[in-house]
Amino acid sequence: MMKRDSERKKLYTAKKHEKRAYVHVHLSKELKSKLGIKKRAITINKGDSVKVLRGSLKGKSAKVARVSYGKSVVYLEGVSRKNAKGTETLIPFQPSNLILTELLISKERRTQYSIQAKPTPKVEAKPKTTDEKPVAKAPAKEVPKTSEAKSTATQTPKTEEKPKPEVKAAEPAVEKK
Repeated sequence: MMKRDSERKKLYTAKKHEKRAYVHVHLSKELKSKLGIKKRAITINKGDSVKVLRGSLKGKSAKVARVSYGKSVVYLEGVSRKNAKGTETLIPFQPSNLILTELLISKERRTQYSIQAKPTPKVEAKPKTTDEKPVAKAPAKEVPKTSEAKSTATQTPKTEEKPKPEVKAAEPAVEKK
């Protein structure tokens, strides 16, 4: 176990992709049992539905509008206030004050948390009746039946052979006197 100040320093100096691990939200009991996830908390993503557990907005349910991994806060759709300029701004929530009620299941989450895909209803194939006419197949490409076509089709294409350059024998070196 590290000291509190070391943990705090580690959190503040972490890179963005490392800070993503700190933005986990607890799963509701219903969601855990429905999806068969054994983990207590998972990373929150845009599009998930959450319920506020603490603060003046306790009990409010909303969809996640944005997640800031740098600040470790979650912004919810429709939960805003007016700022000093009079414009509406989203209220930031600490992930520990929220609980996941519905997940937006992606390929990444399905593999990471071993979430089973919902079984698709099986469509029974209709038995074939004798009244149906067989579908005509498209005719195969016809090969021209000329003697030239047969001869080129059976022979392998020849590559042009380049004449080899003649190599001259080395002349004996003449000594200078």
